[in-house]
Amino acid sequence: MNLLIITQKVDKNDGVLGFMHGWITEFAKHCSSIIVICLQEEKHYLPKNVKVLSLGKEEKQSRLQYLLRFYQYIFQERDNYDHVFVHMNPVYVVLGGLFWKLLRKKIGFWYTHSSVNIKLKIAAFVTNIIFTASKQSFRLPSEKVKVVGHGIDTDAFLPQENGLQGKIILSVGRISSTKRQCETVKIFEKVSNEIPNAELHIVGYPVTNSDKIYYSELHMCVQKSRISAKIKFIGAVPHFQMPQIYHTASVLINLSKTGSLDKDVLEAMACGVLPVSTNEAFKDILPEMNVAKDAADAEKKLNGILNINEKEKIDHGKVFRTYVEENHKLKVLAKKIIKNL
Repeated sequence: MNLLIITQKVDKNDGVLGFMHGWITEFAKHCSSIIVICLQEEKHYLPKNVKVLSLGKEEKQSRLQYLLRFYQYIFQERDNYDHVFVHMNPVYVVLGGLFWKLLRKKIGFWYTHSSVNIKLKIAAFVTNIIFTASKQSFRLPSEKVKVVGHGIDTDAFLPQENGLQGKIILSVGRISSTKRQCETVKIFEKVSNEIPNAELHIVGYPVTNSDKIYYSELHMCVQKSRISAKIKFIGAVPHFQMPQIYHTASVLINLSKTGSLDKDVLEAMACGVLPVSTNEAFKDILPEMNVAKDAADAEKKLNGILNINEKEKIDHGKVFRTYVEENHKLKVLAKKIIKNL
């Protein structure tokens, strides 16, 4: 198979989208050649059968230039790919769909989010197949939807050998109102009343302008709290270094309400770290002790996990690790997508 992949960013060191480097590497094992068109190209170490073409965000090109380059690339490379895989952004299916249809290129579209807009509806109509991580991760009814699980590199995200240590609560993800880090701080303030030696480590950075505004609000929220000394902003961490971050944690808190399977929860589970999540997508996956209905319940669940003994944590961690290996392993995901394209 000769595959064209459309994605937002190719950057091994990126804290949010760095995982895509691993995805492309895994896909390359099953393809004769891969062409990647990305909005932004940074540092990468991809296999020899992978060619990366950037739309130019790293060069601060205009949106018009992005568009012109996109059409230039899909046209000039038309004989070098026979299948298309678009990751997350429906606008690329909208822009390139007709051209690919005319050339009889099969289109696969990956989407894992609860939001639905007109671009998504058009993309769903145009694409041949829609890949998603769970039933809740794609909210448009369509016979094209194929649930294939997520893609966690379980060879990299491993439990630490000496078991879990400390009372560190970890928050991972883009700094954004959708991730609700301010609410996390408020919950932690109450948890610290019960467990004075607990700490909150926040990993992530703002991406959009609205994220940056929220980031300022988050810092104000921390400064106003009584426990600012117990909260540490880790900032952006390259994706390949995230296993080391998970190994420092006793529990991961996830207050996202995206409705889709959040990657940070699955990565933590692969590392044997116990999560607490308010995301409805996990209510049929995680046991009751790890699923919270609201902030008050999240506080209760965090207190409970932080107080269980080390053996129980390790035993629960092994169960979660097995679940990720059986349902969300990157090696298996890549084979499923290639098979169905």
